[in-house]
Amino acid sequence: MTIDDGTTIYVQLQIDVYGGCVELLSKEVTEADALQMFAKASSDPRLIKEDVATLLATGTEGDVLLLGYSTPGLRGPHGTVAFAREHAIDAAEKYFGFSPDEVRAALHPGNVAALIDERERGMARLQDDYP
Repeated sequence: MTIDDGTTIYVQLQIDVYGGCVELLSKEVTEADALQMFAKASSDPRLIKEDVATLLATGTEGDVLLLGYSTPGLRGPHGTVAFAREHAIDAAEKYFGFSPDEVRAALHPGNVAALIDERERGMARLQDDYP
C-alpha cells in the first residue's frame, strides 16, 4: 500500500528518559519526498552507525539527533538516521529542509526540558491507564 501524503519528516533528540526520544520539529511532506530526503541523508558519511564500536570509534559525545520519516498506518518510524549534534543541524537543513535557527531554538535547554516534561506526563498517563 502506498500512501502519497501525510508522511511526516522529523528531528528528534535522543534522551535517556524512558529510553526514548522527544520530537523537536516535524512537518508533513509527500512520501516520495520523504524517501528521497532519507536516501540522501543515509549516504552522509557523518551519520552515526548503529553499532557501538562505530559510535565509540567516532568519538561522538553529547546529544544525538535522529532525522527520519514516518508514514500513517505504519508502526513507529519508517526510516531514521542518527547524527551527533554538531552535524545534525547541518544535516537537518541539507536533507530535510529544517532551518538551522529553528533546530537550534528547539534545542534550547528550556525547550528540551519542557518537551521532556510533556513526554514524562504522557508516559505517566499511559501507566495509569494501562497498569
